[in-house]
Amino acid sequence: MKKRIVLAFTLLCLSCICLSAGCTGSTGRSDVTPTPAITTATPEPTVTPAGPATSAVETRLISIKVINLSSMDAGMFSIIDPVLNTQTDVNKLAANGTLSFDCNWPITVKDFNWALYDTKGELLLESTTDLTECENSLSILLSGEETIDDVDVLFD
Repeated sequence: MKKRIVLAFTLLCLSCICLSAGCTGSTGRSDVTPTPAITTATPEPTVTPAGPATSAVETRLISIKVINLSSMDAGMFSIIDPVLNTQTDVNKLAANGTLSFDCNWPITVKDFNWALYDTKGELLLESTTDLTECENSLSILLSGEETIDDVDVLFD
């Protein structure tokens, strides 16, 4: 049963990458934990299993947009699968670039855990965003000059 839930979550998160509409409304601040330069292995790409899967977990669709306003090329943007507590790599995020994807998120899970790696696979920052105020979408704004120094979160 857990394997089917994981398969469904992975399929939905990774296969639904598309552009989403901009967010308006309340703003929030994400709890950002800057991480010192620690050498880590390059995150392994996530393999999406083929075939249909169903989920017994009640979910809601959340559109997520990550906007890199800095001049720094970031490597991989990753999220933590709330069902299995495992890392799922979403995509690379270029300087002044945008990454948009839709995700079926379990209704009972209020914390959105995510991380950003540099192009060498080293952890730049990790954060937990509270989804209590999020109805349909959230935008994560990453800003700074040559590095990412500030993170703001906008909810719809």
